Amino acid sequence: MGWGNFLRAVGTIACVVLPLLAAPSGAHASILGEDNRQADNGQLPWTDAIGYVMRADAKNGVLSGIGTAFLVGPRVILTNWHNVFGDNGAFQAGDWVYVPEGGATGHKVKILHHFQFTPVTKGDLPLAPRTRQRDVIALILEEPVEYAPLVIAPPPFAERNIAGVGASRYAMAGVSLTFDYDGATPRTVQSGCSFASLMRNAQFPRAPGLIGHTCDVWPGHSGAPLVESADGRAVVRAINVAQVYPELTRDAYEKRKHAGETIPVDLVNHINIAIPVTTQMVELVRRANAFAAKLSATEQLAAAAP
Repeated sequence: MGWGNFLRAVGTIACVVLPLLAAPSGAHASILGEDNRQADNGQLPWTDAIGYVMRADAKNGVLSGIGTAFLVGPRVILTNWHNVFGDNGAFQAGDWVYVPEGGATGHKVKILHHFQFTPVTKGDLPLAPRTRQRDVIALILEEPVEYAPLVIAPPPFAERNIAGVGASRYAMAGVSLTFDYDGATPRTVQSGCSFASLMRNAQFPRAPGLIGHTCDVWPGHSGAPLVESADGRAVVRAINVAQVYPELTRDAYEKRKHAGETIPVDLVNHINIAIPVTTQMVELVRRANAFAAKLSATEQLAAAAP
């Protein structure tokens, strides 16, 4: 199944949410409550590490938008596994590139290979609440990128095991898709987000390795980092991965949003989902950076990464 068809086929559980046309607008799509995103005008310097993953369609050669990724090393980016693999687990054909500046017009850097976080097997597919924590992948770039990478670290234990809605201490930056899922729009940022419990959620009950969050997401935000300012530096604590709608279908939900209805956070049947950073994820990044450091600036990978 192609990515465009996959997005349209997603019903209750969605990995990304609808697009940004020009400026953020609460009148459209899968925004949780009010739309509090803002255009990225450099107000948070760490967003330079946030870019966009695209691929050339094998049939027509056109670069199409897939999702958000962020630098964790000079030649390493993190994003969601589902951004580069189909719903059946097959790698999606095409020339993959990373656009550090976001959008669709920045400098494109070829993606050479991937490091899987936790191997995804056929038995895990399609990814469900109990396997969604595996939806992380590290990608190796053909050449170094000039922007400073982000640090990743696990969130405090209390934040991961929160009973309701936590403190507003996180910010998220991501690149959205256009309405037709065929391009990218300028990067947006949102501050004042919180982690939220999934204990009472009807569709992600007690999902291991996951946490709810209150940032607004649209399609293309798969892989967007949730960042905390800690000791004067920006630290990624979680990665956006999914959303639960309070309707049986996304179409029904979007009709309510298009009608101007503001649908508030509901921990039972409407919440955005993130994968908290773990020590295993930190180790993945260390290994990926060590491997990338051994490559020449334009070396192609002929064999699988270790």
